[in-house]
Amino acid sequence: MSFEKSALKLASSAHGFDGTPRRVRIVKEQLEDYRTVIKYARQQPEFDPQRLVLWGSSFSGSVNAVAALAQCPYTGLSPPIPLDFTYLKIAGSAVLDMVKQALGLAPVYIPVVSEPRTVGALTTEGTKPGMLAICSKDVSASSLLQVPSYHPRAKAASITCPLLIVLPTEDNLCLPDDAVQISQATEKCELVSVPCGHFDLYYGRSYHTESITAQLEFLKKHVPVPQV
Repeated sequence: MSFEKSALKLASSAHGFDGTPRRVRIVKEQLEDYRTVIKYARQQPEFDPQRLVLWGSSFSGSVNAVAALAQCPYTGLSPPIPLDFTYLKIAGSAVLDMVKQALGLAPVYIPVVSEPRTVGALTTEGTKPGMLAICSKDVSASSLLQVPSYHPRAKAASITCPLLIVLPTEDNLCLPDDAVQISQATEKCELVSVPCGHFDLYYGRSYHTESITAQLEFLKKHVPVPQV
């Protein structure tokens, strides 16, 4: 039986998915979500506690300190931000949002993605079409304040589980240099380089098949399906 047909899948909702306030990204809470799901899975009789696999892409791929599969991961290295009037508007929105939430008021939201030099969380050239295909909502402005201090690559030396990084070499959203460094610093890391952009690895895009093939080969090697 093939891995893709026999493996049990578990999905979870992140902090802020429902309730109020919504769409507030707090990195600490997101990492706690992963720890909670791992603990839960290990306690369920239908899961093998020694054969758990985490999968992440882009920002969720940044939890590669515990993830086995990281596709185009965010590693703490982003394109430089132009220090212009748009930057001041985004920064002002972030500070205002932080103050309002501290007072128990509704968050200040900005678009998840927008064109370069406009207000938005992601404004890298070419990002908008790919992002809108998978997400069209806004996000609380203060979510951006945590990103500069979040450096998942710092955990590279502590990774002990097998790790696969599928790296789009032309990624201009999550710059690839740090992912290469992680692969070099991690003894059990396999790096598969694909000559494409960030969103080209996603479903329906030009290099999705290459990404899936690499991931399945990795899983067959490290968590093979017992023959019945």
